[in-house]
Amino acid sequence: MSDWVNEHPMDVLYNLKKDGHYYGLKKSDMKKAVVKNYVESLSEEEQFKNADLLKKDFLGTVWGAYKNGNLDKYIDGELSRMGPMDFSDVGYDAYLINGKIKSMLKNVRHGEKVRFRIINASASTYFYFNIGNNRNFKVITKDGMAVQPVKVNELLVGIAETYDVVFEVPHMMKKFEAKITAQDRTGSASLMFGMGEMEMAPVKIPLSTYEMDHGGMDHGGGHGGGHGDEPGDDDEPGDDDDEPGDDDDDHGDHGDHGGMDHGMNSMGDDHDMPIPPMGKTKQLKYEMLKSVEPTNLDDSLVRAQVIDLELSGDMERYTWYINGKPFSEDKYITIRENEVITFRYINKTMMHHPMHLHGHFFRVLNGQGDYAPLMHTVDVAPMKTVTIEFHANEPGVWFLHCHNLYHMKMGMARLVKYEDFVQTPELEEDQKKWGSYMTKDTDAFWRTETSLNTNSAMLDVRVNAGRYQVDMELEVDEYDIDNFEAEVMFKRYLDRFFAVGTGVVVEDQKVYAALTAAYNLPGNVEMEGFLRNDGKAIVRLRKSIPLVEFRGRPIVLDLEPEVSYKDQFDWNFRTEANYVLSRRTSIGLNFSTDKNGNNSVGFGIKIRF
Repeated sequence: MSDWVNEHPMDVLYNLKKDGHYYGLKKSDMKKAVVKNYVESLSEEEQFKNADLLKKDFLGTVWGAYKNGNLDKYIDGELSRMGPMDFSDVGYDAYLINGKIKSMLKNVRHGEKVRFRIINASASTYFYFNIGNNRNFKVITKDGMAVQPVKVNELLVGIAETYDVVFEVPHMMKKFEAKITAQDRTGSASLMFGMGEMEMAPVKIPLSTYEMDHGGMDHGGGHGGGHGDEPGDDDEPGDDDDEPGDDDDDHGDHGDHGGMDHGMNSMGDDHDMPIPPMGKTKQLKYEMLKSVEPTNLDDSLVRAQVIDLELSGDMERYTWYINGKPFSEDKYITIRENEVITFRYINKTMMHHPMHLHGHFFRVLNGQGDYAPLMHTVDVAPMKTVTIEFHANEPGVWFLHCHNLYHMKMGMARLVKYEDFVQTPELEEDQKKWGSYMTKDTDAFWRTETSLNTNSAMLDVRVNAGRYQVDMELEVDEYDIDNFEAEVMFKRYLDRFFAVGTGVVVEDQKVYAALTAAYNLPGNVEMEGFLRNDGKAIVRLRKSIPLVEFRGRPIVLDLEPEVSYKDQFDWNFRTEANYVLSRRTSIGLNFSTDKNGNNSVGFGIKIRF
């Protein structure tokens, strides 16, 4: 399973550094296409019943949250400074199975057992895996390690995870769709097998922003997942597969609607196939996995102190941390040979992180005691904690990282180093040669924004290099050089929310030195304060509010009040309402006023690079 984008991967990274939500518009368009094509595939009566699906808001606007009954979640997200939620960062152009959007597996007979080896080889996409109309299958390995067979009808597979599943083709003349769906539900890919009438997998309808449910496997998405059968039950694979979705104790996935996925990655040759009803999903959870053989570690081994690894990040500047630091600032986790090492992953973000350790299989402490499953990659769901342990019996320096490659590149990585291990000259040379390819969290990335209005012109430039950032703002009011103002600030972020710095301010044709401090307040309000060398103190607030969607694009309200003091208080206020045409262009109106009653109204265009 893989994802495909029609851009160079480094261009994708540059776009994310410009704006962590850069691909929001593209993904919204893709989700709308999935919904539209699904509704159009229904009968007229069913189209009427499902008309509300066409009104879903995928842009995270205030009105959309209110309309979909999620205004409280919108407010909670703003107060917690999380912002819009989604399952992915990148808007991909296609999803593939063995390099193809759709393909046919030949020579599969009815009654045969088929063993699928499922490998998530994507850069940053989690995938759902389903067969037909929620047909049951049995999971028999995780990351190549045998587990006691457990019957489910859905997997959520993190990046770098692998599963082996066994499916017994029912004794009926049918052709079945083995389907993967991107977790953000922007597209899918299909592998068909069998003979006869087609049985499609139900389409997963995209969820509105702020109705995201990261539940499931305790590391999975959707509402899927009752507890399912106990691991290791004695049923034969496919023993009840003749009736899809037959497990009555499951909780239905409210995002699973029957029907064909007629989106951009659909199986376009089967438009006349019957639409399956909405099915129930029993999604695999880690707690259901039980090793075939005991995996417990010898009690005589020394158990080292538990090492907490807190996973965090900042979507606005697109930086990712372990214990508050990127890879460039804290490269090593030192362990001792022949001890039992315990890592506790604590996810403080609203995204999934598939954590992968090279050179070792580890036990995931999932409640199965001595039979805890062995893995090389474990998914850590949003705001969840996962504990792993392993025997440190492979001396060396091993890479540990989030397998979302964009998160890894921006700092969510470490080197696990055995104490007293001495690298050979060859290893040291390799580390010097290839080390810079592991992460790019100190590389400089820039963005610019130009505003040309009837009453003013502005240029904003930002250069971000890890914790360091340079902000330059130039503005000319009424196109009068006497009204030229400028700020150039060099900042260092002490944590996700707080930065300090210094720079220069140009005002009234004079240049002043300034100290600055910036803080992101609850509500995602940016506050910045300046203290100039002439004694003038300035406090500025900035807040962007996506108000409403119009023809698939948001109208965004920007508010910028400012107060200052030098001998007496002064204030001014500026606001803009912009209609976002594309990722790079918007048009809008602006209004400004000040303490003296000077008002200005303008219309213009904003271009981002």
